Amino acid sequence: MKTLVTALAFLLCAAAGAQECPAGQGLRAATPQPPERKLESWTAQHQAVSERLKAMPDADIVFVGDSITAHFSDNGRWDKLPGLAGRKAVNLGVPGDQTENVLWRLDHMDLRGVKPRQAVLLIGTNNLRTEDAPCDILGGIGAIVQRLHAAWPQAQLVVLGILPRGARMEYALERRQAVNAGLSAGAEAGGYRFVDTTGAFFCGGGNNCGYYQDDLLHLLPEGYERLWAVLQPVLQPAPK
Repeated sequence: MKTLVTALAFLLCAAAGAQECPAGQGLRAATPQPPERKLESWTAQHQAVSERLKAMPDADIVFVGDSITAHFSDNGRWDKLPGLAGRKAVNLGVPGDQTENVLWRLDHMDLRGVKPRQAVLLIGTNNLRTEDAPCDILGGIGAIVQRLHAAWPQAQLVVLGILPRGARMEYALERRQAVNAGLSAGAEAGGYRFVDTTGAFFCGGGNNCGYYQDDLLHLLPEGYERLWAVLQPVLQPAPK
């Protein structure tokens, strides 16, 4: 884990023109831990997600992340999206998760019980609510990447950039851009395909395209259709 996290953090800070995270110090966002708030309900969600994974040993594609991922499959949405309908897809998203929470969940799941062909990761927006530096967030995402590679070495891994959010789509703008720049720079070394979502969701600096709910964070059905339109082209087709 240390090698991958350090490499990604270095690439991020180089891209952002910032100093590297202090050597020898632990990264908060890369240290597995449950959330400090609403632990009981979060634990119940984690257990439900774990059971969901166990119930689908033939899963073909797995989605990992926070609330944006968790609500991706709401209302039978996956059964209606071209290219996703009919696939054995499992959703491991839990609302409110930061990178360190996802790490804890992955460490407490039987990931080797499935062998998906693809895994999709979208995480990091909730870390922007904290004082986490970009290299700290990148370290957390890098640690998740390593977990997924170790569990599913056969899978194509796609990492989505943090979506723009907030008024004028400028919430934590500099840190979000720095994280996405680092993820892009580290994609080849990290063994994943990076997809920058900014252009697809910026929409002139507001909710002009109608992709977001009123909180300018969570997506409407049209936003999920847009997200899938960005993601689908980079997923490797199933072998014939």
